[in-house]
Amino acid sequence: DISPDARLWMSEYAILGEASADRPFDGHGFDVNDMSYALHVARMMHLDLTRLDVTAWFWWLALTPYDYKDGLIKINKNLSAESMEQSKLFWTVGHFSRFVRPGFERLSASLADVDGVMATAFISDEENQLIIVVTNSSIETQSISVSGVDMKNWRQFVTDSKRELAMSRGTGDLVAVPPRSSTTVVVNL
Repeated sequence: DISPDARLWMSEYAILGEASADRPFDGHGFDVNDMSYALHVARMMHLDLTRLDVTAWFWWLALTPYDYKDGLIKINKNLSAESMEQSKLFWTVGHFSRFVRPGFERLSASLADVDGVMATAFISDEENQLIIVVTNSSIETQSISVSGVDMKNWRQFVTDSKRELAMSRGTGDLVAVPPRSSTTVVVNL
């Protein structure tokens, strides 16, 4: 028998091995500025959370001195702290790990995978904050709307080829999601 309270966790993920139908790149060659790689992982996180209903998602390795796509932060082989470089993957995973906290409940979002845009929504355990993580793999800015929520007090955090969790204040009911970005919208309810 399986406990009705059992929860599924995705544990110790990393991109290694050869390219496949699911991804055009292999596990070799760690480029800290590779936004395509970061968006690929964001898509996997979204699908694991929304289709498999995982309740936790873990990356394999934080710091790597090797030329593989297995770390979030690159460091030289001497492990000198001055050589650390944070990757776009690090910041993209941060959209989930910084804003979505233990106890938050995942909500249904109608933007599941439309034209390369995916949204994963959560409400805080105190129900005073709405978190929406949006992945835009398309080459155009996408506008999303949030229904049933007063959008007068929200912030937007963007990671793309030029920014890492860059914050701006939002106004109005539409959220502009930059092309090829991970964006988190934080709404105080």
